[in-house]
Parts: sequence; structure tokens; C-alpha cells
Amino acid sequence: MLRAADFHIKRSRSVTRKVALRIGSTLGGRLPDEQYYFDELVRALNLDRISVGVKAMESINAAVFAERVRIESRLLELVRDEKLVGELVSKIDAIDTSSLNAYVLFGRDKALVCEIGDGRLVIITKEAKSAEQLVSLVRKELARISKRSAFSGYVLDRFVSGTGLVESYLASRSDILAVSKGKRKSPFEKIVHAEVERIVDSYMQNVVIKFRGSGETEEYDFLVVLGPDVAFDVEVTDYSLVSAEIDRIKKNTPFLKHDIGSRIEDILIQATIAATTSRTPLRSPREFSEAIRHGKFEL
Repeated sequence: MLRAADFHIKRSRSVTRKVALRIGSTLGGRLPDEQYYFDELVRALNLDRISVGVKAMESINAAVFAERVRIESRLLELVRDEKLVGELVSKIDAIDTSSLNAYVLFGRDKALVCEIGDGRLVIITKEAKSAEQLVSLVRKELARISKRSAFSGYVLDRFVSGTGLVESYLASRSDILAVSKGKRKSPFEKIVHAEVERIVDSYMQNVVIKFRGSGETEEYDFLVVLGPDVAFDVEVTDYSLVSAEIDRIKKNTPFLKHDIGSRIEDILIQATIAATTSRTPLRSPREFSEAIRHGKFEL
């Protein structure tokens, strides 16, 4: 099951950026923005980041460094210009082992938490109830972080999930003039609706959108939104109404109801993983070394 959430941090007008930067120095040299809140959330929920293990990183980069030394010595046998050799060898750098910003929650109900942008999360679990409980827990933890960080002037301003996420997405689109609700076109939409509802809750059904400029109007059977760059239109087509098509896919027809949900779920999960950002969530070299010492980054 997939559940998406979007949170926004607002800076108080009474706190200037200069003052906030001084305050931020007490928080690891950073402003308590969306990335800071997410890092604190990772700590609070004890999430394990999916990444290359520290020992593997050390071995990889040690091998790369040894190769640089070997190549440099061989080149100096033929090229006497040390500066030129240095420039050539400098292009061989440590391998970038950064990974997607995805985290695993272990426990009774396992979950995958993906950060697909600043303040934008997608939670993937096996059961819908587990996903909903985790979204509720995330909301509560963000509120606690906001309370602790209130002295800096950066507080939690908005937390949106479910249908609210779709409404926020539509409101942010400058090319949309108007949005209205259409009508269900066929009984088959009921079947698809049950499957979409089982997988995700951030969707709107039969959305009619009028676009600015062109004046064109489009209707979307199921508009599913997980983030600003992860939005899908699930169009419903009942092939049982087309005799030629029913003959062509006769053997697969009995499995249509079973497969449709898994297809939607697979597409949404793949899109979420693809949209996941890549960054180092720790705030300072000291914290990074402490995390390594305690084995936080070992798989």
C-alpha cells in the first residue's frame, strides 16, 4: 500500500534570515528547513537508510586510490610533466556511492519510507492500516520537532495527505483554469475504483480539468498523486464492450480483475523509487563519524 504526505516549514516574519542562520549554528550549522525536519524524523523513528555499507565504501575507495597511485607512477615514467600527470590522474576520483534517499522501518509492521523531494514522503507497506498508522505517527513526530525548533522561527506550517495532496497538486499548477467533478461512465469503473482505493488514498475520481490558454477540457478517471513529479491518470477501458478485443484477449479476461491492482501498484512503486532524491541526510562530519562508529549505515 502507498501513502503520500507533503509537509511545509514556514519561517516567521519576525525572524530574519541572518538571525535564523545564527540560530541554525546551534542545530549543526543548518537552518531547520524541510531537510532538517526529515533528518530529525529519521532519528525519531529509527529508520535505516538503504545504502552501501561503510566497510564496502572504504574498500571501494581504497582500491580506487591504489589505482590512482599505480597509474600516476606509470605515467611519470613516460611523461615528465608532473602537473600534467596530476591533472590526468585527478579525474579518477572516489566512486560516488550515494544511494536513493529511501529508508526501512523495522518492527512488527515493516515499511519503506521514501523522500521524493523536500518535505515530500511516500510510505510503502503491505497493509493499508500499517500505512495509515505510520502517516499518523509521522504527523505527530513532525509536530514534536516543530515544537522543539520553534525558538528558531521555523515551524511546521502544513501537513497534507490523502485527497488533500491531489487538491494541493492541482492548486499548484499554473496551467489549470478550473477543476470540476464528472460522472462515472461505466460500471467497470467500480471495479477499478476498488483496486485504486485498496492501493493508494491520494487520488480523485472523474476529475474534469479546464486548461488555461488553450481552453481545452480533459477528464481523468482516476488522478493519482504521490508528489509534484509523480502523478498518474488511471484510465478505465472495459474491453468486454468491444467484441473484437474480447476475442483477442479471451484467455486473459478471467485474470483482469486480479491483475489490474498489481499493475497499478507496481507502476506507482517504480515511479516512487525513480523519484527518490539522493543526498546525505547527516548534518555534520562529527555526526557522520558517530553514525559510522555505531554501525548505523551497515545493511
